[in-house]
Formats: sequence, structure tokens, C-alpha cells
Amino acid sequence: MLRIYIIFIIYYISFTLSTRLKYRESVKENVDLYYTITSLDKMLSVNYQQSIEFLNINSPYTTYFLVDGQKLRTSRLIDREEFCRIKLCENSICHPCEIHMDFVLKENGQSQDIISLILTIEDVNEFRPQFLDNARNDKTIHLNISEGVPVGHMLPIPSATDNDGEDEELIYWIDTTKKLPFELVSFGSNQIALNVTEPLDREIQDFYELKLTASDRENLTTTISIHIAISDINDNVPIFDQSNPYIINISENTFPSLTKPILCVHAFDNDSNENSRITYNFSPQVSEFIRQTFQLNSQTGELFLLQSLDYEQYKEYRIPIKAQDSGPVSVPVYTLIIINIEDENDNKPILKHETYHPT
Repeated sequence: MLRIYIIFIIYYISFTLSTRLKYRESVKENVDLYYTITSLDKMLSVNYQQSIEFLNINSPYTTYFLVDGQKLRTSRLIDREEFCRIKLCENSICHPCEIHMDFVLKENGQSQDIISLILTIEDVNEFRPQFLDNARNDKTIHLNISEGVPVGHMLPIPSATDNDGEDEELIYWIDTTKKLPFELVSFGSNQIALNVTEPLDREIQDFYELKLTASDRENLTTTISIHIAISDINDNVPIFDQSNPYIINISENTFPSLTKPILCVHAFDNDSNENSRITYNFSPQVSEFIRQTFQLNSQTGELFLLQSLDYEQYKEYRIPIKAQDSGPVSVPVYTLIIINIEDENDNKPILKHETYHPT
């Protein structure tokens, strides 16, 4: 018996739902207050004794709409973006934004039928595409790319959003008045990127600036600047500022000093940051005697004299110097310092014999 009763209830509910009067209507957002959306005479033949009421008086739609006898009117501003944000639309992706409302059709105060209305909230194109976060007043997209990426590398760009809910329909283009090693590509689903079309060289150009424009379906546009910084890879070796050996002539009477250099070597590296920071050292082949006589500042390349010189012992010093940057996979380069010692009259004559006889 219980089973029969349940089947009857299910059948009754299904029959009631299937026999509801169903209608569709649409309204543009931002219409005037108390705007008439529809009325009974548009849906069915009525008489003055008929009226409609919300089937569920606690429906969230009663905040936005009111029933005035035989008419359905707006009772506050209808904002499609608000409906989407608070999830009043039946479609989860809000495209289109449709709301389902049920009404009771009454005649002389007696319920006669149920009317189901599917109301589409049509968008009014009131917003321009928006890049980044307006709250932060961002006016430039900052991107970074290595100079070592190959041609064909894709650099993603943050896409714009459309508060009208039409992100998928945005189109983009970049200013092509100046030659750039990039082209704009789209992957669909509002995803865009820059494709590298030429090899990048930070030492030639370390940044690029371009203008990106987004447009919606009704040609409302927004343009933003993009700054692309080219990051360095360690693709250059140090170069000494002279290709020939460093040659200096100094007196054998030169005083040792740790504050006054006798010579300075210098190299430069076209890379940046650590890739261009150069250190100087004696070549591994330099003898311990040379290391005890001279000192090389590894940061400045300055050479100092540590010990007194003696022309009668060493008339010349040949010192190979190594320069190397601080980047990964760095390659050392070498130069040569030649120090010529100048003689000074610092020795008395020495007689070979104790007694000399005139001839």
C-alpha cells in the first residue's frame, strides 16, 4: 500500500511540473526602476479577475522584482554582473544569465495554475576591458625573459578581463609601428602570449616596450604598456682594456707599499650582475718568489710591491695574470705584466788588486 502511495505522489508531482505554463522573457540590465518586464496578457488570455503572485515569497528574486497585479516589474537596479557574482543565474558560467521564477496564477483569490518564467538578463556593454588590478593603479605589465631563449619561445601575457562577462570575446593586438622580435599569438580561452621571432641579445638591447590593446565585441578598448626586461646569460668573457702586455719600468730603489700600486690591470665584461663581476689573480704558473715580491688585488687589479728590488739580481719580471667573471660556466682570460727594473748607482767600485804599480 505504501509503495502505491509513493508512486502516486511521484506521478502527481511529475504531472504537475509537466503541465506548468512555461514562458520565456528577456530584459536588459540597468532598466528603469519599476520597468514592466512582462504581464499576463502577453502570456495567456486573461480577465481582470486574474492575477499572479510569487510561488515562493522567500525567493531571492523577490528582492529585485515585484508583482503588481498582472504585471511583473523591477523593484531595484538589475545588474547582470551582480547576478553573476552572487550566483543568481541558473547557468554556473553565467552565459547566458538566466533566472527561473515560479508564479501562482489566481482568479478571484483562488489558485488556478503555476506559471514558470525563464528570464534572461541581457548584458549592456558598459565596461571597457581591464588589465591587471585597477585598485593598484597598474599602468604597465612588467615581464622578464632570458636572452638565451630560442626562437619560438612563448612568453605568456596576463590577459584582460571584461566585467560585462565577455572575456572569451576579447580580441588583442600590439602596436607594430616599430620593429620588435616578438609577435602576438592567441591560444583561445582568453590566453595570449608573445612569440619570440628573432634571437635576443641583452648586450645590444636590454629591454623592449610595446603597447597592447584589448577590445570587446562593441569596440570598447583599453591599451596598456608592456615592459620586457631581457635578463643576462653568461655569454661573454672578460676583455682586457689592452691587447698587448702591460709594460712598466720602475727603479730598483722603489719602496714597497700596500697603498700605492705600481700598476693596474683592467678588464670589462659585457654581461651584467654576477656575470660581469671580474676577479683578478696570478696565473697558477706564477712562482712563490713572485707571489712574495708582488701582491695583486683580486677586486681592483692593482699590483703592489711587497719586497725591495735589486737590478743586479733580477732585471725583469714576467707575471701572467688571469681575469675571470663570477657567472656560471665562466671562462678565464689571461694577460702578461712585464716589469723592467731600472738600475741605480747603488754600488761602489771594487778594486781587483790591493796594490797597483805605475807603468
